[in-house]
Parts: sequence; structure tokens; C-alpha cells
Amino acid sequence: MEKTLKVIKKVYLYVLALLPLALQYYPTANKFDLIRYFSPYYIVAAFILAGFALFWFSEKRVAKLNWVILAFIVISSLSFIFADVKSFGFAEIFMLWLVGITMTFLGVKEARDELRKILPFALSAILIANVLGGIATYMSTDHLRFFGLFYNPEIKADAWPNAFANFFLLSFPFFLFWLFKKNKKYTSLKLLLTALVFSGFILTVSRAGYIALAIEIVLLLIFLKPRMKVVFSAMLVFFMGLGFTSIINYGKDIYWDTTNIGQRIAFNEAGGTTSIAERSEFFAGSFKLIGDDLLLGSGPVSFRWVYPQYQKGLLAVSDHPHNVLLKYGVERGLVVMIMFVIFLLIVYSNNGPLNKKAEEYDKIAWAGLLGLLAHSMVDFNLNFFTIYFSFWLVIISLTKLQKLKINYWALALVVMVIAGTVFVRLETVRLRELFDNPEKTKITSYAPAIPGYSILQLYNDNIESKKEIRLAILNKQLEVNPYDPGAWSRLAKERLQSNKTDEAEQIYDRIINDIDPKNTFEYYADYLELLQDQNDTDKIELLRESLDPMLSEYNKLKEANVHFIQSKNEEEYVERIESVLNGQS
Repeated sequence: MEKTLKVIKKVYLYVLALLPLALQYYPTANKFDLIRYFSPYYIVAAFILAGFALFWFSEKRVAKLNWVILAFIVISSLSFIFADVKSFGFAEIFMLWLVGITMTFLGVKEARDELRKILPFALSAILIANVLGGIATYMSTDHLRFFGLFYNPEIKADAWPNAFANFFLLSFPFFLFWLFKKNKKYTSLKLLLTALVFSGFILTVSRAGYIALAIEIVLLLIFLKPRMKVVFSAMLVFFMGLGFTSIINYGKDIYWDTTNIGQRIAFNEAGGTTSIAERSEFFAGSFKLIGDDLLLGSGPVSFRWVYPQYQKGLLAVSDHPHNVLLKYGVERGLVVMIMFVIFLLIVYSNNGPLNKKAEEYDKIAWAGLLGLLAHSMVDFNLNFFTIYFSFWLVIISLTKLQKLKINYWALALVVMVIAGTVFVRLETVRLRELFDNPEKTKITSYAPAIPGYSILQLYNDNIESKKEIRLAILNKQLEVNPYDPGAWSRLAKERLQSNKTDEAEQIYDRIINDIDPKNTFEYYADYLELLQDQNDTDKIELLRESLDPMLSEYNKLKEANVHFIQSKNEEEYVERIESVLNGQS
């Protein structure tokens, strides 16, 4: 029985370590900060809870959570509960609960030691699958940069090259460790495979990724002190990788355009300087937002909604501030941001790569972690389950063991996850009931478990229904996210249908001045057309004064700012604005 149990645990840990690959085949769920379907996470939660039970009942104990990570989880959860914005945050906090539970049963020595043996293989397998599957998708689509399996064709921004670059930075040292440490055979084939994997990273054309990889290589050199033979092999891989890159791009060029890597690295391609300008503005705005709510922040996944109040650049918005620390600071408060740093420092101090007792595994793991974190200072990709869960598994494998005993915080996390899955399921069912029974005049459900666009889609589907239904839907959305310009805009249209023109004007005035003044011209176009219908020439002229410099800036950005031009209908809105302004002239 004991041997059977050992085999079951080993198989379980292999499957757990490969879960990040499984979620890539559910692309609508993998990017969990904009999750559309929660169903795959019922399975993930059930599997992690099963692991908790397996190790708890067989060992009669779980590991005690480090007090810093416990504070990180608790305050993050409180931030969600008391957040100003609740449209997307539940999935992010739910994932944190799952990580907390995973830390408790993988803290058991037997599991942790086994995880350290499994992770190099699992991360290597995921990386290889991403490169092989990614080459096929890259060559058969019109995307300019390589993205591995970080791809979702259901939405416009459907490929994420920086996400693959981020995962590559975490997994590449493990890949080298797994491939070359086990045995000395087939060296030439191994070098070819390494070069092919490396070519995928090159094709992401992630400038921040390139810099982070340079940092990672320096760290590997410091931690491992390799022989000259290894350095020579690395140089050979580099040049072979460039060769594979040329071959892949040559094949793609037959049917599709590709990125000029040299121009992009030199910041000479369209949009080259906007990335730097946007990030500097996101960082500046983030510090101001952190100052607004030091304790709990504005709520998980709220940056997109609260940043516009400090936004300076036109049409430059993001779902996150492109920095993992600032994201936690803005959305969960300064304490959470500090706790995250302290926890990493504690893990480093207990099991650092420069420690004389550090094993080779520790050194390659820290190189991967620090490479990912370096990239995360200018971009954020821990919103993908594949990266997020792999990241935490690596940290768990490095964490110093705590005293083993039954821990009631672990049981509390289990209860929260079970309650969370039930909560999401009930909310989804209730929302579906509302879809099926449009005669209901009240929204009896809709809570933060459901993304904001679901409730707005419900509004659109009920556009022919009773006014009371539509208003109830909008009011519920604005209750959980008072910064949603789409909901405010729909509410303004409702006021117009009720001949409440003054209220509609007040709403539009609030949108373009306070809620979302610089991320789209849509609301300016709607407001101008309303004023045109009212023959309110004075207000049109006032709007012209603020719009003229914005339109001038838009024309300068049109060819350069690839971030907005690829995914928005700004040209259509600008044409509507110019039609009103020209008619007024």
C-alpha cells in the first residue's frame, strides 16, 4: 500500500507540474485577468484540493505558511473585498488562494524533494511544446512576432509574444539543466534543439526580454562558473539560433510580413519610442495611484479603470502598469507590494544561489526566477496561468521548509476555494437565468466573479427589452465598477431615450473629463453629435478647444502607435468628430 501511495503521489506531482501546459489549450481561461470562462478553474481547484487531501491524509500534516506570504494572501483578499473596482479581480485572488493551498502540501519534505526532480522536465516539456506548436501557428498567421502557445484567436489582441518571452526566461535555465545534466549522449542533437528553442525567443523581438536574458546569462555565469567548453557551446547555440530564426522568417515571408528585428532593437520601427514613453507614464501614474490608497489599493485588476484620472499620453492605456511591483501597489496596496519583496528576500536568504551549500538546482532556479522578475519590471505577464503557476512552483521548490503540522490557515484557504467555486457557479447560473428570462426587472445577482463585459453584453442582448431591465443591468455594473465608461455611455443613451437631455450631457461631460478622457474618441463623438442635435454651438466650440490639440496629436501617433491603431476604431470616431466640427465651421 505504501509503494502504491508513493507512485500515486509521484504521478500527481507530474500532472500538477504540467498543468500550465494543459491550460494553454483553453486560451480563453489561461489569461485569467480577463477570463471569459471560469469552468476550467473548477477542474484546477478540484485537482489542487485533491492534492491537499492526498498529502494531508497520508502524512497527517501540512506545511505551515510563511507569515509574510500569509499576510500577502490575506491583505490581497481584503483588497478584493473592499475594492472600488470588482469587474475582474476575483479570478486573480482565486488563483492566489490556489497557490496558498499548493504551498501547504508541497512544503512537506517528500513532496518538495520530488518537485525539485520533476520541475526541470515539466518546464522543459512546456517550453518545447510552446516552440514547436508556436512555430506552426506563427507561420500560418499574420502576427509579426513569435508567441508560442500564448494565443487566443477569439479576441483581437490574440497573441502575446512578451508572455512567451517571460516564460522562456523562467524555464530556459531548467531546460539547459534537464537537457545537458542527465547524460552526455547526443550532444550535437541537444545543441540543435537548444538553438531551435532559442530561435523562438529571438523571434519574439522582445527588447526587454533580450535585456533580461543578458542579465540571466550573467547570473548563470556567476552562479555556475562554467568551463570554457560550455561558453563555446553557448556561442555556437547563439549563432545556430540566428540561423533557425532566418529559416523560419524566410518561410513566413512567403505569405506574411515579419518584424525587422534590427530596426526594432534599434527602436527605428513604427511605434519604437511609444513603448518607452507609455511605460514611463504608467510608472508615474502608478506612484500617484498608490498614494491614493496605501492600505488596500483600488482592487485587483483595476489599473485599466483607475489610471485614466492621472493619464497624460493620448490613447495609451493598459490592463496593468507593466511592472509587477507597481501593479501590486496600485491594486492591492503598498503593504502587499512590500510583502511580495520581503517574501522573495526571505526565500533568497534561506536558499540563495551564492550560499556554499546551494545545490546546482538552486542556482539554475534562481537564474530563471531573477530573469523573469527582471522582465517583469517593464512588463507584466503573471496574468497567465501558465506563467503564474510555474513561477510559484519554482518558488515553492526553493522555499525553506517550515515546521510540519496541521495548519488552520491552510484549512481556511481550502474553505475559501470551495466557497469561491460554488459562488462563481451560482453567479453564472443566475446570470444565465437572467439571459433566459428577460422579463425580470431586477438584477438579483451579478457579482465580481463575472467580468464586466458579460453584464454589458447582457445589456446589448436586452436592448429591445423593457427599460427597467436595461437600467437595472447598467446600475448593477456601475455598482461594482463606477469607472466603466461603456456603462456610463449606455446610461447616457438611456437618458436621451427618456428625453432627459441635461442628464445625458452631464454623463458625457463626466466621461470625457473624469472617467476616460484620453483612451478613445468615441465618447467625444457621441457628445458632439448630441450637442449638434441640440444646436448648442457654444459647448461645441468649447469642446473644439480641447479636441484640436488631441486631434493633432492623434495624427502624429497614427503611424507610430501600434498599440491603439490595431485594436480600436479611432479613425471612425475621428471622422465623426471632424464632421461635426467642420459642419460647425
